[in-house]
Amino acid sequence: PPPPPPEHKRNFCNAHCLEQWAFFLQVKESVVNNSETVCIIGNIYTCCDDMPRADAAVIEGGAFAFVGSAEAARAFAPDARVVAFESGIVLPGFIDGHTHAFGGKMSELYMAHLNEASSLAEYGEIVAQFVAAHPEYDVYLGMGWSNGMFDDHVPTAQWLDRIESDKPVIIQSCDWHAYWVNSAALRAAHIDRNTASPAGGKIERDAAGNPNGCLRETAMNLMIPIIPRLTLQQYKTAILAVQDMFLRLGITAYMDMVLNFDASHEVFDAYAALDAENKLKMDVFGGYLIDSDDDPDAEIARACELRTQCASHRFKLTDIKIFVDGVVEGGTGFLLEPFETDTSYHGENRWADAESQKRLQHVIEAANRAGFSVHFHTVGDAAVTVALDALYAVAQKQGTNFQNPARNALTHLQMVTPDQIMRLRLQNILAVVNPYWFYKESGYHEVELHYLGAQRADREYPLRSLLDAGVRVSMASDYPITPDPNPLLGIQTGATRSNLAGDPDSQLDPNECATVEQLIRAATIDAAYQLKTERTMGSIEPHKTANFILLDRDITTCPPLDIAKARVVKTFVAGKCVYSAT
Repeated sequence: PPPPPPEHKRNFCNAHCLEQWAFFLQVKESVVNNSETVCIIGNIYTCCDDMPRADAAVIEGGAFAFVGSAEAARAFAPDARVVAFESGIVLPGFIDGHTHAFGGKMSELYMAHLNEASSLAEYGEIVAQFVAAHPEYDVYLGMGWSNGMFDDHVPTAQWLDRIESDKPVIIQSCDWHAYWVNSAALRAAHIDRNTASPAGGKIERDAAGNPNGCLRETAMNLMIPIIPRLTLQQYKTAILAVQDMFLRLGITAYMDMVLNFDASHEVFDAYAALDAENKLKMDVFGGYLIDSDDDPDAEIARACELRTQCASHRFKLTDIKIFVDGVVEGGTGFLLEPFETDTSYHGENRWADAESQKRLQHVIEAANRAGFSVHFHTVGDAAVTVALDALYAVAQKQGTNFQNPARNALTHLQMVTPDQIMRLRLQNILAVVNPYWFYKESGYHEVELHYLGAQRADREYPLRSLLDAGVRVSMASDYPITPDPNPLLGIQTGATRSNLAGDPDSQLDPNECATVEQLIRAATIDAAYQLKTERTMGSIEPHKTANFILLDRDITTCPPLDIAKARVVKTFVAGKCVYSAT
């Protein structure tokens, strides 16, 4: 439908004056039928610059047709059925810009889950119970151990051997950047003292040079041949389970990154099949990993094939994922200044030599030419430089004047210098941040202080500096690295830089706090921009898909420490209620 006249768009009343709408409240229902015209009435935060707040929105055919005042909405659609939300706040549906959705849910459904454990003894109990419960398994998988749980930050095979010595045990770390394996797994993968660490990876060893049971970064790939594959139905079950969780949290679209992480392509088929069965209720964007030792042209070609084969109404392969470095807690993040634990060691750069750097530029150029965005994992500040330099070289070669039509992005950004922040802005590179982590967690002293020292640890994870510099920032949970991907947790933590209780000792550089409104935008319209969908989703305005949520309180006015207490009452996708708490 055509947009309303400008005066209708701007003539809206106070969103809290519901009594002004009494004449207009015909029914108080919460199910929107796409075949009819419906007007929602409530306290609407639009994430639209022209009109941040509104009282009413008219929905036709699953899209917003009008947004403005209740009176103007009545004039625009006099026969519309009315749905009144008399409390709380209506927001655009949240968009998670970087998850490992199906993989995270797979680990919960089919593996030993260590995330909630708080001691090595609990690790042992969980693994032992899992082994005892599944005698039919040939390989035992798990996920969720933390480097900080071990005195030397390195788990050992001998520890797992006491639980299971005959069959392989492979447990992924909570950050997904290392495997903890037993001796049977090392034997099955033919890893011994003569096995060299691959480029960009590390086989941890004991004093005698023997592998001790910890494989980091690309060394994890050595386990791929012995990891059992899941069935198509198991993939579908995991996707539906994560969909239910996301809709309950008000997430209406997400990026599922590194779909080929286990060297298989079944998950692409699973997404396409679910959409064909009309079981995919939300938009999903996929990421395909290309590593430094891959053939770039062959991998881009394969990604193009998968994009064509699996493209559907709800699922699209849109991004190429690049790991530049690892993580600080594993000693594999790539830092400008050396680690506190080893003053001669700067971490791991997966694109270190000159040939690899040329190949990285080729990946960027080929991916963008093929229509993919490139999404860089950059934890350390040296890794940020590697990515920015490669992007700069490609832009110079193409003469694009840094317009970034591909929406290339850097994610995580644990260590970033002021100069790098300015480069992000000047090169128009997006920052995909994870504010869920932006406080001094319980393991802060064992991990950040241990590896970075106080001066660097206290200035990690800048946020306000990025926003003030004009960098486009989108929000992501990195689920299951963040076990609870509730966007409200990320918004509260980004606004307070402290734990959910607001403990002063947990606060990490309060000067980097963002506003609640900035974080809502990062989780909606700016995340949509990252995914090249800002014309169709991310805000409540005419012609956009009617993806929106109702919260039980107004998080833009409540005390910051109460934001995470808010609950999603209802979630709508294309005007249809897909989750209701009541």
